[in-house]
Amino acid sequence: TLILDGLDITCRVAPAIIFYNVYECGDTENPTADVDTSDAGANVILAPGSTNRVVGSHTEEYDGALYSRMSMNIGGEGLLRIEADNEGLCSEMHLTIDGGEIYIESGNDGINTNADGLSVTTVNGGRLRIDVAGTTGEGDGIDSNGSVVINGGWVEAYACGSSMDSGIDSDLGIQINGGTVIATGNMLDRIEDGGQTYAVFTFAQTQTASDPLYLQTEAGERVLDTTPQNDFSVLIYSSPALTPG
Repeated sequence: TLILDGLDITCRVAPAIIFYNVYECGDTENPTADVDTSDAGANVILAPGSTNRVVGSHTEEYDGALYSRMSMNIGGEGLLRIEADNEGLCSEMHLTIDGGEIYIESGNDGINTNADGLSVTTVNGGRLRIDVAGTTGEGDGIDSNGSVVINGGWVEAYACGSSMDSGIDSDLGIQINGGTVIATGNMLDRIEDGGQTYAVFTFAQTQTASDPLYLQTEAGERVLDTTPQNDFSVLIYSSPALTPG
């Protein structure tokens, strides 16, 4: 367990933080989308009221600024800002976000969980915002080689605006069961049936970054008011404010 309480760390040649030798929490052969990572060996706690900054790079083997070789949990009541020249927050198995404010600026994927057909990225709470600068020429907001499950919290994920990438990219599908989700990119991955209504907008022309965007009901009530950070042609939106019809 690593408690961050006013951390400011920079590494220009490798991940700034790496969980190198940690134990896995359970079945690595046949995990389901509702995987429980509470017993995972890598845990990051954001101390209440703290502001933490991690500036990291990558190696050929470890791509992210904050990296774990097995499943990782992040929670707490502080703020974490990750700045990455390549990928931002990475796990070689599962990643669960339970709380805190997390802001990621990355050259490639903002979040990457990279076990093919196995990894599950889960958001249960907190506030997560990802801006992919795309300095590597590409980058998804959230990229899971398995599943993405959003149960709560606030998630904004803006993919690289100049590549065919997704705000949320998942090989096995996306489940949205709660929370508020705003994701933009130029591709759309499969969204599974979840517990919450969502809307997908595909635009004929590229929408320009930094132009205000809002969605309102027939009665004129605004349910979405945001300013995407990158160009996009696909928008995903889900929140408790949306109801069928």
